[in-house]
Amino acid sequence: MKNIFLFAGLLALSLNSFASGEKGNGGYSVVCRDENNFIISAELLDIYEGKTLYKLEYPTDEFAVDTLLTVAKYKMKEHTAFSSKLEKELATVDESMIFIPLGNELESTDDASPVIKKKGCQFEQLANYTDEGELIVSQEIYEQLDNVNKAAFRLHEAIYSLRRKARGDETSQSTRRLTAHILAKNGNQKIIDRLTNESMYQPDAKKLPCGLKGSLEERIESCSYQARPIGSMYLVTRTTDMKEVWKDFSSNLLWSDRLPSKMGQFMAEKACQEKDMPEMAYLNQYKWRLPTSAEYFGPQEFLAYVLPNNVGADGPYKFWTSTVKAKFAMVFDGGSGEMSYEYLSDKKVESVRCVTKLK
Repeated sequence: MKNIFLFAGLLALSLNSFASGEKGNGGYSVVCRDENNFIISAELLDIYEGKTLYKLEYPTDEFAVDTLLTVAKYKMKEHTAFSSKLEKELATVDESMIFIPLGNELESTDDASPVIKKKGCQFEQLANYTDEGELIVSQEIYEQLDNVNKAAFRLHEAIYSLRRKARGDETSQSTRRLTAHILAKNGNQKIIDRLTNESMYQPDAKKLPCGLKGSLEERIESCSYQARPIGSMYLVTRTTDMKEVWKDFSSNLLWSDRLPSKMGQFMAEKACQEKDMPEMAYLNQYKWRLPTSAEYFGPQEFLAYVLPNNVGADGPYKFWTSTVKAKFAMVFDGGSGEMSYEYLSDKKVESVRCVTKLK
């Protein structure tokens, strides 16, 4: 009797983060077939690896899928930010699933990179995402999964989607390990805590674009996978060339990134009013202007430690404000957060950052 082992790395792909037309990312499982190509058994790679590599034990099939997911979420209850996002991802998985009937199969996404394989078995695809965000699932394979594996399928899809949005994961290895431990009766809580913590945010060395379209609230939600809020400051947009826009909820101001060129104070005033400058390309419906000294200093003095590109290779940048007295204008030191006066002359150039006040 010839068996085949099926694997499918699970993923929910955020179309906001990846270009349309890219190969969909779905799921691998473990399935064995007889000589007539009928499935004898089916198992998710996560659970197979959990049993084989990590010596984990799993509940019996008497528990419902929703019950297993409730227990799994309880193990992550201390990680509130992760849990709230996971709930949304699980809901998206449920809403987007479309089953294809017997006689059809899915193309492999090759994003699992497994280190072991069961003898006499091969890998097949369980699920795939379309460019429209639909999760196409093989009904033939899914119906052979027990409840633990069905719960693992949904959990893996949700976690992998979250990790791709937050960290840009290109393989499902970390997701599989986290899923394996969460659903196990003897899962290691330290491993769960570590992988849950690292699933939320990408290290600064590898930032990803976010918040490129949608309403302001949708942009902030998109970027919430990328950066933790700092005080009252929330990341709104990070462009493909890593320009950032932040919102300060204490003042209801949007703050732009540093403009690429230094210029005089008069030209700085004019530059902030230009609707087509690249830094504002994703938020050009707002009326941008040069900030006042009070908006830089006062209750927002921590801006020096939050906003991007305050310091360059040659040291801190100084930023013009719209506060002018006689022939002097106030400037903001991006390194120290201090304010000082600069004499206005045709030859005096400094950096520029723009703001807009939201209603």
